[in-house]
Amino acid sequence: MHRSPIRSRSRHLPSFRRPSLRRPLAVLLALAIVAITAACGSESTDPSDTTEPASQFGSSMGTQSGTVADVAALGDGPGADEVWTVPVGVSICGRFVDVPAGGQVDGVTSDGAFALVSDPGGGTTPTIGAFAEAAGVDLGAGRVSIPQGVVPPELDNTDPPTPVAGATFASGDMCGDVTGEVQVWVYSGDARRSGDGILVLTQNLGNVPFSDPEMAVVIAFTPESSLPTLPPSASTL
Repeated sequence: MHRSPIRSRSRHLPSFRRPSLRRPLAVLLALAIVAITAACGSESTDPSDTTEPASQFGSSMGTQSGTVADVAALGDGPGADEVWTVPVGVSICGRFVDVPAGGQVDGVTSDGAFALVSDPGGGTTPTIGAFAEAAGVDLGAGRVSIPQGVVPPELDNTDPPTPVAGATFASGDMCGDVTGEVQVWVYSGDARRSGDGILVLTQNLGNVPFSDPEMAVVIAFTPESSLPTLPPSASTL
């Protein structure tokens, strides 16, 4: 029997007459994965990555409400022959201001950006209140008064600009158009390295002790929802 050449050709159609969708779909999927990866950034999740966290010089997410007892539990304070150099900052409405150096008060000397902390003896604990007094800062219950001679004397990050030199800030006052609160931020040595476990205190602020030789402390008048930031001097130690 004679077979039609047309039927013979149709029986052996080339594969390109029915193109496969698998390869284009795989390509599109790969491109989508690349785009998502790029959008999410390149932060490493390798547990062996020892890069300093962004919070070392910026804001941090790992905060918790703290008390004077929580800070005291970080350590025993300086020994009889020790002098600690502790980074300390004063932050007003999101800006750090440089406070004057001063003499020694109860074992604490203000070196401006640092507290030089030693054992005051007599069972007395060196505190952030002693640093504030040495620097001319009046730190009270829900209130902080800034001395003359701070730099800058006025903040330009609020509208209108906020005078700082000689000014007093109290919880409930405004940072620009946002309600502010007087706080003390305490970083243990571990918190400085990890960005977690930063203590935010709003009570008994003058009694916050210097208990950990690697700690850092900030006296702040800040919007209540703001995140703590290490003092600039912490980057030099």
